[in-house]
Order: sequence, then structure tokens, then C-alpha cells
Amino acid sequence: MTIIDVFAVAAGVAGLLGLLWIAWRGDPERAQEDDARAFFDRTGHWPDEAADGAGRELS
Repeated sequence: MTIIDVFAVAAGVAGLLGLLWIAWRGDPERAQEDDARAFFDRTGHWPDEAADGAGRELS
């Protein structure tokens, strides 16, 4: 086994671990969107809107 083979195996393992880490971490923006949609389903308005349904954003 040559040094190039060892380097290729190490790079492959590191790449695989990197992809697994990215997949495990998930997408925080998607999770926030899912939470906002669940809030809308429960209340009938978006989390950043006023509760009276006037469509005004809260500050």
C-alpha cells in the first residue's frame, strides 16, 4: 500500500464523515419554517403577525 492509497482512504473517510455530519445537523431554516407553519395551523396567523388577523407585523 502506497502513501497515495493511504491518503485516498483517509480523504474518503473524512468526506463520508463530513457528509454524515451535515445530514445529522439538518437544516435549521427548514425547522423554523415547519415550526411557523405548525403555529399557523394552530392559531390561524403567522408568528410575526398580530393575533387579531389584521396582517400587521409585530415589532
